[in-house]
Amino acid sequence: MKSKTKLFAFILLAISLVFASPVYASKVDDNPSSEEVRVPEKKKLGREVLLNEKIPMPIAHQDFLYNQCEAKNIDFKKALAIIRLESGFNEKNVSGNTYGYFQIHEMHHNKLASRHNTAPAPLDPYINIKWGTTLISDLYRTFESEGLTGDKLDRAVLSAFNKGEGGFRRTGEATKFINIYNNNLNWINSKY
Repeated sequence: MKSKTKLFAFILLAISLVFASPVYASKVDDNPSSEEVRVPEKKKLGREVLLNEKIPMPIAHQDFLYNQCEAKNIDFKKALAIIRLESGFNEKNVSGNTYGYFQIHEMHHNKLASRHNTAPAPLDPYINIKWGTTLISDLYRTFESEGLTGDKLDRAVLSAFNKGEGGFRRTGEATKFINIYNNNLNWINSKY
């Protein structure tokens, strides 16, 4: 009888450990709905806590952005600075023909929806984050392949994100946009 009791206790302990494990608790779907996201309280990179309640963006959205940035080799704080500049962290922001967190122009919607197999729904925060980080990642790859690095690379990416790649190549840097971005990046950094 004691061996059955010990076996039963061991099984209960094993089950509770599985359900309490971070791997089980932090399932993150590629394009989750708000109800499906389970967000850890804090996610650390080095010593910094990157998911931050001082940033006026839902933690679930920050977590999804963080994961997209990690997958696409984008600096998380730089992405937050672009979002703050473009939409003021308003996921439903519409300005002319641009939409959502990253203010993605409508000319990109169908192409990005097809590329990512998503609905053409730029005001869905998860779709907008996926699309915005894709555009930024593509620009980094383009200008890195041309030999740009460091600050010159960042300035080219920011300018092309603001003006379009063709606009940047025709008219040069988006100096005003870059200056406002730098102010936003300083603000983001002040929250950490």
